[in-house]
Amino acid sequence: MAGKPFKVTDTSGAGPYGVVASNLKELLQQGCNKLKLSEDGCRVCLFEDGTEVDKSYFLTLDRNCKLVILQKGQEWKEEKYIILDRFVETFYEHNDELATLANDVSSPKKRKFLENFIPQYEENISAEKREDDPTWFKGLNERFKTKSDYMKFNCGHRMRNYLSKGDIPKDFDQQVKADCSEFIAKILKMLKDNKYNESYFDRTDAQNQRICDSNGLFTCQGPFDKQTCGSKHSINPYGCREYRLTFRSWNLDHKKERSVIISDIAEAVKNKETDDTKVLHFYEDLFTMKNLKFVYIVCHEITRHNL
Repeated sequence: MAGKPFKVTDTSGAGPYGVVASNLKELLQQGCNKLKLSEDGCRVCLFEDGTEVDKSYFLTLDRNCKLVILQKGQEWKEEKYIILDRFVETFYEHNDELATLANDVSSPKKRKFLENFIPQYEENISAEKREDDPTWFKGLNERFKTKSDYMKFNCGHRMRNYLSKGDIPKDFDQQVKADCSEFIAKILKMLKDNKYNESYFDRTDAQNQRICDSNGLFTCQGPFDKQTCGSKHSINPYGCREYRLTFRSWNLDHKKERSVIISDIAEAVKNKETDDTKVLHFYEDLFTMKNLKFVYIVCHEITRHNL
């Protein structure tokens, strides 16, 4: 059967990436590779309405239809609700302005409409265990017993996506590919030895290890070319489930771009500059706050970083 083109994304909105597949297994393999996900437990759903795609349904899919790959335990709502969620998130930092406007308008219908976009979240910041704030853990795997457990996993998951053996240039000859694979393995071992820097998101860790305060409040560090965030964005994902979900719109942004770092790694391998000093250098550039800034999506500028 000839392959058909599809567009794949994940729950973070990555991509979408184009893949060509002739069956569901092939689609999962290529999609997970593009999205840097492990295939274990993943499934495919229609982006439009969340319908799960099995082997037989795959045969009926239209060319270029948009699909979302879900990891184990993840759910996907209809596209219209996802768009609505993002709309609300866009206005997250303008809640006070919305509230003022809602009080000022004379039309009851218009006031009710605006009030629907003003989040009324009940926060339980101090709670840490699952049994003390079960709503916060809704949709999460049972293995997460505390909020900090999940937040550490969240950070580690992001870190794992910054480097893989799949980043090795395809045009390298076999020996250089092998050398590159070995060098990347050393960098990843350093990351693993440092527990994937999960402490960055862990409010219970030491002050010099985390990037939030002891209550779990994160403050935006501003665009890559600025010293601070002019809008003073902040969020506490430990407070409630809604803020935990909104936290997906916050990113660890590389000041020196990841693509440039990957290119530098390839160049170092070709020049046989792969000693322990280089391992530490690239580890710090990819995985530490020496080259990372934690930013709200508004301050995450998708542009060439001419530092």
